[in-house]
Amino acid sequence: MPFLDPKSKEFRLRILEGSGLGEMTCVPPALHYIPPDPSMANARAEAELVIFSEIDALFKRTGVQPKDIDILIVNCSQFSPAPSLSVIVINKYKMRSNIKSFYLWNGMHCQPHRYRSSS
Repeated sequence: MPFLDPKSKEFRLRILEGSGLGEMTCVPPALHYIPPDPSMANARAEAELVIFSEIDALFKRTGVQPKDIDILIVNCSQFSPAPSLSVIVINKYKMRSNIKSFYLWNGMHCQPHRYRSSS
């Protein structure tokens, strides 16, 4: 990090060493770069990785099919893409066109969405 002075580098190193992160710690791909790459594409990829893997596990564990879902609520405190994460989930799993979907973000602001298929 050539843009940091030695004192700043030393401070960042102390923070990292005290954080509990180790050789086996998993962090999002965007944080593998110095400086981190907080682009919209990386944020979306990270959100999709987490959300899709959890939804896949839920469907497998319960036997519920995407077409059986009546209401979908997705919550993410910092990332608010367009289309919303709830619409991304609906499109990925080809859920019903009349599903009620809500995307909660930035605290507890609720954004209802009308579903529009991307196909």
